[in-house]
Amino acid sequence: MPTTKGSLDRLYGLIDQLEEDSNNLLIPSIAREDGTLLAATAFAACTSVNGILVDAGAGIGFSTAWIVLGAVGSGRRCRVVAIEYDGRLFKHLRSTADQLAAYVDIDAINDNALTVVEGLNNIALLFVDIEKHQYAEILRLARDRLVSGGYAVFHNIFFPRPTEDFFQVMEELGWKRVAVPSEAGGSIILRKP
Repeated sequence: MPTTKGSLDRLYGLIDQLEEDSNNLLIPSIAREDGTLLAATAFAACTSVNGILVDAGAGIGFSTAWIVLGAVGSGRRCRVVAIEYDGRLFKHLRSTADQLAAYVDIDAINDNALTVVEGLNNIALLFVDIEKHQYAEILRLARDRLVSGGYAVFHNIFFPRPTEDFFQVMEELGWKRVAVPSEAGGSIILRKP
C-alpha cells in the first residue's frame, strides 16, 4: 500500500479537489472537521478490528476519501464499500473510487444504502449520511452486521435532525456512544466488544 509522502500528498490533493467539486456542483458534503473525525474513526476501526469500511451516502466520494485516509494510516489494506443512490452523483463517485483504488480495495455501488448494507457482514465502520428518516432502519441493520468493536458514525444528528425513532434505537442497543459537537453534529457509536 503506498504511504510515501508523494502518495499521501496525492490523497490530500484529491480530498481538496473533491471538496471544491462538491461546492461547484452544489452537493451538500461533510465539513472538514467531520472529515477529520471520520478519518480518525476509520483509522481506529482498521487498527482494532477486521472488517469492511462502508460509506452509506457517499455522494461524489468526499467522505469516502476521508475514510481512505484513515485506512491508509492504519498500515493495512482495507476494503471500502462506497454506496450512492443518485445516479448523477454516482458517475463522479465511480471516478473517485478509481483514484482511491491505489490505496484500498474499493467497491462503488449505485443502489439504496439500506439494501446494500442488508447484504453485508463484518462491517468495521459504517458511516451514514443518507435520508434522515432512514437512520433508525440502517442502525437496526447494523446491529447484526457491525463487528464487535466496530463503529457506526451518523452525520447530521443536530441539523437536520434524524427522527426520534433513531434515538430510541440507539438507546435500545445500549452501545457506547458520543455526540460530537461539530456544526452538523455527529454520533459515534461503538458496538461493545
